[in-house]
Amino acid sequence: LLVARPRATPAFWLVIIALAAFAGFQVRGLLAEGAIVSSPEANAQQIRWQPLSEAAIQSALADGKRVFIDISADWCVTCKVNEHRVLNQPAIISALAEPDVVALRGDWSKPSEPIARFLQSRNRYAIPFNQVYGPGVPQGETLPPLLDQQSVLNALTHARG
Repeated sequence: LLVARPRATPAFWLVIIALAAFAGFQVRGLLAEGAIVSSPEANAQQIRWQPLSEAAIQSALADGKRVFIDISADWCVTCKVNEHRVLNQPAIISALAEPDVVALRGDWSKPSEPIARFLQSRNRYAIPFNQVYGPGVPQGETLPPLLDQQSVLNALTHARG
């Protein structure tokens, strides 16, 4: 049985070129905004991140503090968008700098068994992962993967109790 293979028409190639150009402009825009590539040093100076651990969560809760958890990775585009558009914004930096808030970060840029176990214990297997604990939500409130400033601020307020 012989089957004739359809030839690619000029219209087909025009669509392919248009899609490639569109994708290129989108990536270029994200790079220009710093959404894909950000400076970890600048972020570290603004938010006092501490290493993520169950002990740190329990200690902060025992002291009546709120906890904001961020698990991200250098290779995670959505994580970088969250950092650029939400976490590095003045309102969030200010909220995370309040004396009763502890900001914990887990870096999953390289495989990490402790972070994998942490995520699995919360029935999660992917990043970005953000969660807020506090007197108002001692069991933790998991935020959506794509953050917005209002959802983070609302979760921190709710955690206050």
